[in-house]
Amino acid sequence: MPLVSIFFNRYKQDKNGLSSVSIRVFSSLPTDKVVFYPTKIKATKEAFDSVMGDRPRRKMKDIRLSLDKLKLKAEEIILKLGPSFTWEQFNKQFGRKTGEATDLFVLLKEREELFFNNGKISTSVTYKNCLSSVRKFYTKPTLDLRLVDQTFIKSYIDWLREEIKGSDGKLIKKGCSASTIGIYIRNIRTVFNAAINEDLIPNTIYPFKKFKIPTGKAVKKALKLDEISLIYKYPPESENEGIAKDYWMFSYLSGGMNLKDIACLKWKNVGEEYIKYEREKTKSENEDKPVIITFHRSQDINEILVRRANLKAKPDDYVFPILTKQMNAEQIYKQIHLLNAFVNKYIKRIGRKLKIPLKVVFYAGRHSSSTILKNSGVPIAAISEILGHKNIRTTQTYLSSFEDESKKELSNILSDFNKLKAV
Repeated sequence: MPLVSIFFNRYKQDKNGLSSVSIRVFSSLPTDKVVFYPTKIKATKEAFDSVMGDRPRRKMKDIRLSLDKLKLKAEEIILKLGPSFTWEQFNKQFGRKTGEATDLFVLLKEREELFFNNGKISTSVTYKNCLSSVRKFYTKPTLDLRLVDQTFIKSYIDWLREEIKGSDGKLIKKGCSASTIGIYIRNIRTVFNAAINEDLIPNTIYPFKKFKIPTGKAVKKALKLDEISLIYKYPPESENEGIAKDYWMFSYLSGGMNLKDIACLKWKNVGEEYIKYEREKTKSENEDKPVIITFHRSQDINEILVRRANLKAKPDDYVFPILTKQMNAEQIYKQIHLLNAFVNKYIKRIGRKLKIPLKVVFYAGRHSSSTILKNSGVPIAAISEILGHKNIRTTQTYLSSFEDESKKELSNILSDFNKLKAV
């Protein structure tokens, strides 16, 4: 039986600091799905708590009655539909306009909001960008899924790849990369799969049978150990260069720690000899069996902590001065996005000064550490554990046999540039 609740979107506020209030409906059949039905009500967190309190007063009481009425309406519809509940029937009776249940624009928007409301901002952004792109390609106000066949998708992919210039020669539309195209098409495929599971459309019109979705084939090039040695020994010419260099080296020395994971690192993750953490990217997927990544707290790591870390206070405090506890998911996403741009700007500058042939960006530290470990004969399973890759379920079973002492050896391999002569 689907569950109904009143949902306050604490992750997003308008320019007046108000958040929207929605009716949230969750069903686990045929697959887990949550749909948010927006109301006209917006409020601050304090006002919403007052509305939902035991004895709301005056205007707050009227708002509570309005929300309770909508919640009751949803519950009565669900009760009436019983075992024959479908999202299509529920939407028709609860108020969604005819045709919206199979409108690609509406369904992409719903998924954008679903991920946003669950704090998965980066995934939400991919759906937002996908929706914006499809709207530009297909300019009519609605787009029924039945119109999205293989011919439509192939034309859309061709349009995404196309670079359009105006009569003055200026670029109007930049062609998308294979990676971006793949993300958009997979998002559309996800919408189709959900619509078929919910019996909104027949599987006979599924356009992705024997359809190959474009994938990015960008070559991730790693820096050589002597090039990393140049960065390690480089004396920063400004505070910004110093910050960028330290975050880059921290990622490299930790075995390729992602920037978001660095930003979200807390003192409870930092032990006397080892630092242990869960990847933010896969934390929600592994709630039952947390995947813990461990790396040695080397002397170089300690020196970076001395220079950049917040003073150790409480276990739940952030290690680095990047995020604050007051930030919501959207603010965290924007802050990390800005930090990534900042680090890339200055680490690229350092790379150019050192005349390193490859473009030095933040992610190069992650790829370089894994490549150097691989070339040093470290088992792939150990590298997979350090990187926290998607297929870690297979390697994690094997990796449980890797003792912490082995992590010290990996740390020593990554720091071998200390043995190189200064250039």
